[in-house]
Amino acid sequence: MIFIISQAEGEHSTVAVMDWLHYKNAHHYRINGLDAILRHTYLLGNGNETRIERTDNTDTILPSKTDTIWFRRWMSGKATMFSSLEIGGDANLINVYNFLRKENATIREYFLHNLKTNKTLGNPSKDALNKLEVLVAAAQAGMDIPRSIVTSSKQHLLEFRQSVPDIIVKSLCNPAMYSYEGSNYVSYTATFNEAQLAALPATFHPSLVQENIPKAYELRVFYLDGACYAMAIFSQSNNQTAVDFRRYDRATPNRNVPYKLPAELSAKIGRLMQLIDLNCGSIDIVRTPEGKYYFLEVNPVGQFGMVSFPCNYFLEEKIADWLIEKDQA
Repeated sequence: MIFIISQAEGEHSTVAVMDWLHYKNAHHYRINGLDAILRHTYLLGNGNETRIERTDNTDTILPSKTDTIWFRRWMSGKATMFSSLEIGGDANLINVYNFLRKENATIREYFLHNLKTNKTLGNPSKDALNKLEVLVAAAQAGMDIPRSIVTSSKQHLLEFRQSVPDIIVKSLCNPAMYSYEGSNYVSYTATFNEAQLAALPATFHPSLVQENIPKAYELRVFYLDGACYAMAIFSQSNNQTAVDFRRYDRATPNRNVPYKLPAELSAKIGRLMQLIDLNCGSIDIVRTPEGKYYFLEVNPVGQFGMVSFPCNYFLEEKIADWLIEKDQA
């Protein structure tokens, strides 16, 4: 059986792969992370194997029967049973909220611990990578990376800027996402100007500051177990997307086209993914006007539909075929 772990909200890619599995008559079962927490009971060690039963008694999961696993995602940050809890500035409520998050994390860890197979697409222990470790691993794999520092010192930032006059700042982990009065807000990579530098206090929260690499275009590469599927994004033609293409211009979208990676770059990507123990993921790269490639980051659970559909790669079918092949092996 092919076992799929995903999330309920906005996961069109999971549905598209499942459509192919259904078309190819492949037996599969999907569970979303929030369901694993709210709608299942864990009978620990009964018959030397934990049974995972739905609270409505409609399904039972035996980990030993999960032969092939696709770890797509677990659940989105907003998909939580505590989303209606008004935290405000109440320290006691904040403590309760953090405690309940840890309780949920314990269930997640135990659920995934029971699903053991060497035929897994994705890595449950790598769904949130350390961006700094990945940058170092990319350099070890032979890839060029932007000159970077993590600092909380204005003095050190000014010294860095003497050798790197054009800098950007980005989050150390995944971008922050907030909802307020019906609107969603996301943190983006941003440039730093003189006025912002001057306004900085002597010390601030540790921040990732990098050289702003000039772009001819950006590349989004989906890596699937040794194969690279690349798309060029002409984000530089639009001021809104020039620094970060995720600041999508819905009215005038960027031009996206299929892209053939140099063999040497594909090999380096393969080495990087081996170093960080991932067999799939979405990779961001910049190509400079001079033809040099700079690695930016890897998203182990990034959307691949944005590459599949514009480029006619049919990645959803390729993922389904990978799962079927492993399940039949």
